[in-house]
Amino acid sequence: MSPESPLDAAAHTIRTVLGATVRQAGFRRGIVGLSGRVDEVVVAALAVEALKPEHVRLLLLADPEDETGAEDRARAAAEHLGAETEEIDLDPYIEAMLLTAPEANPKRRRAFLARLRTNLLHDRAIAQRALVLAAASKTDLLLGRLSLHGEAAGALNPIGDLYATEVRALAGRLGIPEDVVGPPPVVDLPAGASSGGNFEPRYEWIDPLLKLITEERIRRRELTEMGYERADIQRVAGAVRRSRYRRKSTVIPAVTARPI
Repeated sequence: MSPESPLDAAAHTIRTVLGATVRQAGFRRGIVGLSGRVDEVVVAALAVEALKPEHVRLLLLADPEDETGAEDRARAAAEHLGAETEEIDLDPYIEAMLLTAPEANPKRRRAFLARLRTNLLHDRAIAQRALVLAAASKTDLLLGRLSLHGEAAGALNPIGDLYATEVRALAGRLGIPEDVVGPPPVVDLPAGASSGGNFEPRYEWIDPLLKLITEERIRRRELTEMGYERADIQRVAGAVRRSRYRRKSTVIPAVTARPI
C-alpha cells in the first residue's frame, strides 16, 4: 500500500487516536458490536490493529429477522478478525418489547434494536473493563440515518469523519473479504420539497453532493450550474438540516455562572 494514500493516512490517524483514547481513559480493551454492517467490521479491524486481538471483544448482534445475510456476515467478520467473540440472541428482547408495544411498526423496531445493541455493548463493557467503540460513518451521521443514542453511542467513533464510500474503500485496504463487506445498502431519504430530480439511493451518488454541501459550502445555485437538480439538492440538504439535533451533545440550558 502506498504510504501517500489519504485512506492509509486516515487509518494511521484513527489507529493512533483509538489506542491513545482507550489508554488515557484507563482501559486496555475495546468492545465492538457486529450486526452485519461494514462500518462495524472496519472499526473492529482498526481496533484489532491498534489494541491487538486479545484486547478487543466482539459481540454478534445481528437481527434474527434479517434476510440479507447479516448474521452470516457478522460471524464471518468475527472469524476473520480473530478476536474474542460472544453471540447474543436478541429474540427474547424483541419479544419482550412487542409484548408491551404490539403496535410497534418496523421503524420503531429498528430503533429499538439499535439502542438495544448499544445497551448490551455498554453492559458487556462494564464486565470487560472496556470502552465501547461506535461505528457510524460521516455520511450516515449527516443524513440522520442512525437512531439517536444508537449506533453512534460510544466512547469513541473511529470512522465518524469518513464518508460511507471511504469506509467501504478502507475495508478493502484492510483486507476485509468481500463476503464480509456485503452489498452496498439502499439509502432511503425522504423526498424533497420539489418533485422530480435524478436522486440515486446509493452512497456513490450521495457522498459527492453531500461533500459539496457540507464541506465546500457550495451554494445551491452553483450546484445547479454543476448539473445537480434542485429537487436532489433539497432532498440531501433537507436530510442534513432535519437531523442536526442528532449530531449535537445533549442540550443543557445554562442557568449558573459555570455551566458544564
